Amino acid sequence: MPRRTDNLYCTHGEDTIFLAQHPPPNSLIVNASQNRAKNTSTSVPSNKEGRKLDLIGKKQYSLASFSLRTSNHLCAMDIYTRHLLFKMPTLFEQLPDDARAKLSSYHKEILSLMDYQAIAATHMADAAAHQLANAVFLRRHAWLRTATITDVAHNRIEGAPFEGEGLFAATTDESLENILKMRKTACSYSYQGSSSQPSSHPGPSQWRRPYTSAGPRPQQCPWQSYQQSHYYCSTQPPRPRATQSGRRYDHKPKHSS
Repeated sequence: MPRRTDNLYCTHGEDTIFLAQHPPPNSLIVNASQNRAKNTSTSVPSNKEGRKLDLIGKKQYSLASFSLRTSNHLCAMDIYTRHLLFKMPTLFEQLPDDARAKLSSYHKEILSLMDYQAIAATHMADAAAHQLANAVFLRRHAWLRTATITDVAHNRIEGAPFEGEGLFAATTDESLENILKMRKTACSYSYQGSSSQPSSHPGPSQWRRPYTSAGPRPQQCPWQSYQQSHYYCSTQPPRPRATQSGRRYDHKPKHSS
């Protein structure tokens, strides 16, 4: 948006400063995402993809804030125009009857059109507010991409309402600390519970092999080795006799008649 056009729709008030400038990133997530090796602090994410998303979010934020400011001016002009129109009926008394009837009909038509303009301005403001929230959501996502936090905390921080003072909500750091405390408490209780309850499966100290792999194995009795060898021999299939050219060949000589 050109700067000359943007300066035509200015807002005055402490509660609308976020419409004139981008909200600064303020959270522990921003501090953790900085480049610690170079000891530098920037207002954009450190990775390339995050910088692209942050730039797109800023452009959407600028367009959304411009739409909100223009809708605000339209509403202000509507109020002032109504104020002028309400003073016109006092001037109708000085006009003839024919002109008075025509002007009164025009007056009612203008008021009805202004009602529709006010409704359109409110719809425009609602759409711009949704676009502004999407831009803030996109910029938060650009910063949270490099943060090593859980998915639950990620969704909670992204979906927090936009307050206008900063990019992240004021309760972001507090929620992160609460999540960290809950995880520490859960880990401590799970460790105590696992140490107090005995294990149902035998551990390495409760069960040992009768012999080790390096130690001597127990020797078998002679009758056991004989039984195993005899069983092995008895279960082997009989060997086929020698054959020659597809016929059965016996080594016994044939008797001539």
